[in-house]
Amino acid sequence: MNFKGDKKINTINQRKETRRSIESIILPFLGTREIDHEPFQFLIMDISATGIKIAIPQWLVGRDRLKNDDIINLHIPFRLDEATYNQGKVVWKRSDDTISGELYGIHMENRVFFYDPISILLKTSEIDIDFQDFDSLEGLFIKIIKDMSLLKKGVFIYLNHLVPYFSRISSYSNKEEYSALKNIFLDDIISKVKNNYENLYSLYKKAKEKHSFIEEIPQNIDLEELREMVESEINIDILKTAFESDAVIPYLNAIKQLEKKQYDNYNTVVMLYIKALKV
Repeated sequence: MNFKGDKKINTINQRKETRRSIESIILPFLGTREIDHEPFQFLIMDISATGIKIAIPQWLVGRDRLKNDDIINLHIPFRLDEATYNQGKVVWKRSDDTISGELYGIHMENRVFFYDPISILLKTSEIDIDFQDFDSLEGLFIKIIKDMSLLKKGVFIYLNHLVPYFSRISSYSNKEEYSALKNIFLDDIISKVKNNYENLYSLYKKAKEKHSFIEEIPQNIDLEELREMVESEINIDILKTAFESDAVIPYLNAIKQLEKKQYDNYNTVVMLYIKALKV
């Protein structure tokens, strides 16, 4: 598929690939820009064999404007036969008054080679679940929530190990300046991460205690609250500016890799939520 842009609307409408509206998927997912790892929310509007159309309405809390040629991580496995894709490039964008926001054409790129038990089929727009390693949706859901709590705990441990390192590499001339930065900035970040970990762990314990939890997902989980728990508390550009050193980047990027897995898990929960609405 070859999206062209606003000046080629006729070409877009005449594209040969069959596009399928996925009206049943009405809940926002989380994506990230590859260049800075910043998260944003999006809705899937329709799907074809090699691309999707997404919307970012103004009513979304975690909204952001994307640009042409932005590489974005969708954090959803889109499967086409034996190939899986979860990343794409913005190839066109336009404002749309019907959604009070922006529409974007995403061309799927960079085939990945990993197994995921839940995915969206590009040919049919269906959510597909493989129970190869799980007896039920409940078992899959419990594992995902557990992973989410462990990933947030990993970020918490990482930050606690990095604080002494930050003190050594920072360019501040005296300990008082660094202590002030730590107390005001770093301690606040660590506190937020710890709080989100504790909330995720409580959610895991609650899920584990339930017997028919999958049907109760819409009643027992607030996706907006869950999004706030899993989204990053760390902005790379702000930390880089604060420490005036590129030496922190490899360590922060390592944390961002954990957060990517977190967004994968969040979107899987959204897909299970959608499945629960149909039970």
